[in-house]
Amino acid sequence: MAERSSSAIYIHIPFCRRECFYCNFSKFTYERNSVNRYTELLCSELRLRKDRNSIVRTIYFGGGSPAIIPDASMTKIVEVLYENFNIQKLSEMTIEINPEECSMEKLRFLKSAGFNRISIGVQSFSDTDLKYLSRNHSGVQSLEALETAFKAGFDSVSADMIIGLPDQNKKTLTNNIEILSSSFANHLSAYILEGVKEFGGRRSPDEDHQSNLYNAFREKILNTEFEQYEVSNFCRAEAYSEHNMNYWKGGSYIGAGLSASGYENGIDYTNYSDMGKYSRSIENMKIPIADRIKNDPVKRALIIGLRLTNGIEKEKFAVYESGIRELIEEGFLEETKSHFRVVPSRMVVLNDILTYLI
Repeated sequence: MAERSSSAIYIHIPFCRRECFYCNFSKFTYERNSVNRYTELLCSELRLRKDRNSIVRTIYFGGGSPAIIPDASMTKIVEVLYENFNIQKLSEMTIEINPEECSMEKLRFLKSAGFNRISIGVQSFSDTDLKYLSRNHSGVQSLEALETAFKAGFDSVSADMIIGLPDQNKKTLTNNIEILSSSFANHLSAYILEGVKEFGGRRSPDEDHQSNLYNAFREKILNTEFEQYEVSNFCRAEAYSEHNMNYWKGGSYIGAGLSASGYENGIDYTNYSDMGKYSRSIENMKIPIADRIKNDPVKRALIIGLRLTNGIEKEKFAVYESGIRELIEEGFLEETKSHFRVVPSRMVVLNDILTYLI
C-alpha cells in the first residue's frame, strides 16, 4: 500500500504532582495505581488507532506533567508507538517537564527513550511570580533545569513562560528575557495568563495590563537572538517546534489519551474528558472519540494561519477579502506581496480579529 501524507501524534498524560489553578487541561493528582491503569488504556487506544501507512514525523507528550510517570510506563508507551505506527522517519519527539523533575537521571532516561526535544515549564524566573502561580520550583531551579537538559544531550530545549500576572512588571519581564537569552534554551513559548478569577486571595489580571506586558515582552525578546514565528512562540536559528508548525499549517495529527484532540481526514475530533467514558469506550474496543466536527476548510485555515507571523496566502482567502481589507484600514492586519498577516503589535487581540472575520 502506498504511503499516505505525513502526520503527527499528540499523547496526553493527565497526571500532576499538584494541580495549577490556571490550567484548563484534563488532569488528575498523581497516583501510581491510576497511572498504571491509564498506561494500559492509552496503549490500548494506540493499538485501536494502528496505522502503519502514514509517515509520522513528530510526536508530542503533553499534560498534565507527562515526565512524572514511571520510566517503565513511558517505555511501554513508546514501544507501542513503534509497534503500531510508521515512525522510522521521526524527526522530533517532545515531552513537557517541570524544572523540579529535571534530574540528570530522568533526562538521560528520556533521551534514551527517544525524546530529542524537551519543553520545560519555567513560567518565570521571578520567585514572586512563581509564588503567585503556586509552582513547586524556584527561578534558580529553572535555570539549572535548562542547563541540565542541554548537558543531557537535548539539542532542542524550550521554555514555557507566562505573561500578565497582576503584579508582574516590565522589569520582571526584562530580567526573564536577559536570563533566557543567556541560557541554553533555543525556543520559548510565552502565554498570557487567562481565565483566572479571584482564587485563594489572588487578584485577577487586568486585560490592558496584560496587553502592555505582552507587547513589551515581544519587543524586548526580538532584540535578542530570538525571532517570533507564531503569536506565542519564539526561537533561535529556526529551532521552531515542528509538531506545532504541523498544527498551524493544517497538517493531520492523531490525538490519543484523555481529552486529546486530533485532526484527520478533514475532521476535528476530541476524545472523552471523562475517565469513565474514556475507559468504557476502549474496553468495548472503540476509539474513545466524544465529538467530531467537520469545519469549513478555508475558515479553519484562516483561524490557524493568522497565528503565524507570516500570515495567510492572499489567493486562498478571497472569500474573506472584504473583511480583511477593513481590518487593514483599521490597522489590525497588513499586506505583503503574497500574504495577509496580523500587525505584530495587534497579535495580542488575535481572538477579536478572528471573531470579526468569521
